[in-house]
Amino acid sequence: MANALGVRTIAEGVENSRHAANMIAHGCKNMQGNYLMKPIPEEDFVGFIHNEEKRVGSGYGNEIVLA
Repeated sequence: MANALGVRTIAEGVENSRHAANMIAHGCKNMQGNYLMKPIPEEDFVGFIHNEEKRVGSGYGNEIVLA
């Protein structure tokens, strides 16, 4: 429904490959969860964000977008 309305959504709680495959099968390209990346300590967060911005240039940090 969100895709039909043009609303960008992020599926949260993707914990395994089955969850990810289910989201992809239903047209969801934005996901977040332990399957994609485990939580990191607060003191590592700023460095992680800077590295991700350099790597993907998106500024979104811990988000995987499947195109």
